[in-house]
Amino acid sequence: MCILFICFAELQRGFSCRALRESVFKIGYFTNRVMAFAIPISILLCVLIANVPGVMDEVFKLEYISGREWGFIIALSVIPFIVDELTKLIYRRYGFHKRPTAVHISTTAAQVAPLPHSALVLNSRTDGYVSDAHVKTMA
Repeated sequence: MCILFICFAELQRGFSCRALRESVFKIGYFTNRVMAFAIPISILLCVLIANVPGVMDEVFKLEYISGREWGFIIALSVIPFIVDELTKLIYRRYGFHKRPTAVHISTTAAQVAPLPHSALVLNSRTDGYVSDAHVKTMA
């Protein structure tokens, strides 16, 4: 039952993960034809594996799944999809969808001097670049 839950949850998340910040409802379910073809086939294969005697018990060592358990699997497998879509909504609502601009930090103090009202906070990276999130302006 756990394997089927993971399969169904990841198949549904496949639609949601197509964009980092845009909702699947805005993009559309069937804009990616290959995925629109592959997901139903994958669901069909999962259902067949779980219900065909001989394959179910001998090959995959699965037990019979009742209707109540199928309902449980389907109901819970929607949760990762909902969490992804809510995360995207929060990203869009609070401005996380904007990519930070990289600022080059020079190693000499003379080249940093043109920023008199800014304090640059460097993180542990050594490549000399920080994002806007690491630049704090002083009032």
